[in-house]
Amino acid sequence: MRKPFRDQDLLAALEKHLGARFVYQEEPPAAAPKEGITLPDGRSLAAALGTIPPQWREELHKATTLGNLQEILAVVQRVRERDFALGQALQRLADGFAHDLILKAIEQAGEADDRSPQ
Repeated sequence: MRKPFRDQDLLAALEKHLGARFVYQEEPPAAAPKEGITLPDGRSLAAALGTIPPQWREELHKATTLGNLQEILAVVQRVRERDFALGQALQRLADGFAHDLILKAIEQAGEADDRSPQ
């Protein structure tokens, strides 16, 4: 066998010369990201984000858009002091780099603000 060799060629050689058998498992389909995240108290992430000051949402939106994890976590810390469950949910999303879900929830919270009577 000559270098560079492909994985399939190496495994075929092992099967042929050593009698090794490889059992391949099909990969399960990737789970689709959750559309709506619910906090332990039953509130949606967007509804919970609607309860924090708009300036915090703006800061979180900017930091998340830029992918600035340090800034995201700074806002999350302030949120956690005010609303522990929301802070924990945002922390998990930030740690998992689920920035798209954070942004979507912020946008939904903003839309709810726009619809509410002033």
